[in-house]
This record gives sequence, C-alpha cells and structure tokens, in this order.
Amino acid sequence: MSAELVVACIWGVVALAGVALSGRATRKQALMSAELAHRSAGRARSEQRQDVMSRYHGSLLRAAFDLQSRLENIAVRDVGFLTTHQAGGSPHEREYARRSTLFVLAEYPGRVEIIRLRIRFLDLGDREDNRGMVALLLGTGKILNSDR
Repeated sequence: MSAELVVACIWGVVALAGVALSGRATRKQALMSAELAHRSAGRARSEQRQDVMSRYHGSLLRAAFDLQSRLENIAVRDVGFLTTHQAGGSPHEREYARRSTLFVLAEYPGRVEIIRLRIRFLDLGDREDNRGMVALLLGTGKILNSDR
C-alpha cells in the first residue's frame, strides 16, 4: 500500500470518529435540553399553582367562614342576626341585614366559581390533593343545593 492510501485511510477513520463523537455530543445536548425544558415547565406550573392558590386561598376561606357564621346565626341561635336586625330593627337595620345576608350567601359560590375558572386547565400538583379539594367543593355545593 502506498503512503498516500494509508494517510487517506487514517484521515477517513479520524473523520468517522469525529462524526460519531459529534453525533453523540449532539444527542447528549438534545437530551439535556429536553430535561432542562421539562424542569423549567415543572417549575413554571408550580409557580402558577402557588400563585393561584395564594391569590384565592385567603378570600375563599374568609367567604366560607362568613357563610358558616351567618348560617349558624340564622339557624342555631335564638337571638341571632336576623332576629335582632330583621325582626326588631329599624328599617335601615332590616335593609342592612337583608343585603348583608344576600352578599354572604352569594360570595362563597362566587369565589368558588372564580377559582374553578382560573384553575380549569391548571395542574394543581398532587392528584390526591386535587381529589380532596374537588370533593370538598362538591360536597359544599351539594349541601348548598339541598333543600334540607
């Protein structure tokens, strides 16, 4: 074999090795890019979930507490909110009692609807937490829709 043929073969082997190494590096870079994109998307979902939950968590709890308190005042106590303000109050107090009660009764379902619309397509994280939250909201909705 001539020296030129040997040099050409060596260069051919080096070129093939370079192509193989380049392909391997490209594949590794693609895998790392995909992993980075996956982590970034996970972080973005987590931040979005935290944002929605922190934005509406307090207002939903406050609305639920106000609703519970007003219903307890109406149903359980002998001298409750409506007895004091509606039956024995001035016209101004009766109007306040009516409007305030209507607001409290409408605020909770309104807050739930806002959250439902905001998180319709948002992954709330752990599936068990999702099921628990949905079960609580559905249970409360059933009670509110009941005529018992």
